[in-house]
Amino acid sequence: MTENHIAKHFGINPASSVPLRTQLERKLELFINSSAPGTVIPPERIMAKCLGISRVTVRNAITPFLASGSIVRHNRSGTAVAPKKVPNDNSVNELAIGLPWHLQPITTLKFLCYETLPAQKFFWEKVVEEFNTAHSNCQIEIVWLDKVLKGHAMLNFIEQNEIDIMLNSAMYELPFESVALDLPQDLQNIANDAEFIFKDITVCDKNQFRFIFPFQLVFSRIFYNCKLAEKCGLENVGEKLFNNRKTELMLEALPKLGGEKFASSHIWCHLAYQGITPEEKNLPQLTEILEKMYSAKDFCNAFMLEQSHPLDDAEKFTDGNMLFFDGISSQLLSVNYPSENIKQQISLLSENANKFAYQISIIITRQCCNRAFAADFLRTLVSDKIQRLICDIKNEFPVKKELCRYAAKKQCGLEAEQFEKILRKTFLFQNTDSIQETAIYFYIFKCRDLLKKMIQDKITVEECA
Repeated sequence: MTENHIAKHFGINPASSVPLRTQLERKLELFINSSAPGTVIPPERIMAKCLGISRVTVRNAITPFLASGSIVRHNRSGTAVAPKKVPNDNSVNELAIGLPWHLQPITTLKFLCYETLPAQKFFWEKVVEEFNTAHSNCQIEIVWLDKVLKGHAMLNFIEQNEIDIMLNSAMYELPFESVALDLPQDLQNIANDAEFIFKDITVCDKNQFRFIFPFQLVFSRIFYNCKLAEKCGLENVGEKLFNNRKTELMLEALPKLGGEKFASSHIWCHLAYQGITPEEKNLPQLTEILEKMYSAKDFCNAFMLEQSHPLDDAEKFTDGNMLFFDGISSQLLSVNYPSENIKQQISLLSENANKFAYQISIIITRQCCNRAFAADFLRTLVSDKIQRLICDIKNEFPVKKELCRYAAKKQCGLEAEQFEKILRKTFLFQNTDSIQETAIYFYIFKCRDLLKKMIQDKITVEECA
């Protein structure tokens, strides 16, 4: 397919308020529905170049059609429109032959979900399918949120779209009392139930469990490229990362990396995930961390110091051009993670630091049409089957204690005793009012220039601290 044909069939409008991915999805759907089976879809790289967008955007637009079977991918011939499904002509119309039937009222609950990355969408579609199959008198309909709404704009969206249940986010800037119903008591009790993780970690305000129902934890992790680590002669990488010796490994690897490869992702992420709140009492500890980072200042490929788009470090990492990546799995899931060459670890961090984690939680809105069915859906989220899918599809941590340990073992190779140490140091983000959560955003978004100046020897470690 020529560039002109690609522009004709898949052309998008960068000035439109509709997200680029959504525009491309609509064009793909039209093309697939109007094309004969076997019609080739242009490769991601060529489509991205012709349309002037990133490969990540193209990949995210194509993935739902691959998941649904509308298109198929072959190793040699590329991606093409799939054969059309043949309807079952043997189906029996019960009305036509006079069989008795009755009309059963069905409740439909609208579920607002902001998790729209391919693996996340696959997870939620599977969860909803499981629930809908088991509940003939209640069906969940997902409403995908592909834009950031805050305050009154978010409240208006919830009301206009008749949202019954929704993923909660601090980004919405909504007080729970204005948007959420109290949870049934059994769901509120999850915060103190020994079966779940919350008795083992630090939770600022357990009263918030009155409204929010947590079902997943998200830890920042250090991902590493096994081939690059082997090339650089690094040994016991996972164990050393667990014991917070990443900078030591970086310095050992730098002379052997060569070329355009980086030892680590953005320097501000490295600092943010150390769990040091910027308070006077922590100044010595913060200075020690900065000195370790500063020790790599003579190497231009130690840390990435520039960021052209949010996933540039993730792309470099999955392309094999970076040794360590500080982040969360959803970032890598956007750029073709997982890979057999990539492993991950959770760092224990220093004695006085907290391991930050935040929760993915859900709330029942005040306008919910059936609170009992909504509560049933929430209970489904902490069933063993769905909690296991969090590990296996989203590569994240469920809130059921035994399955959380399973995830730590499977993903990071941590034994039960090691993971218990992590949990005892974990501080759970609840809202943006906590100093721990404010600190991580402060480091990532406010300190970039200072950290660059320190690495480039323009200010001292003490001045930076």
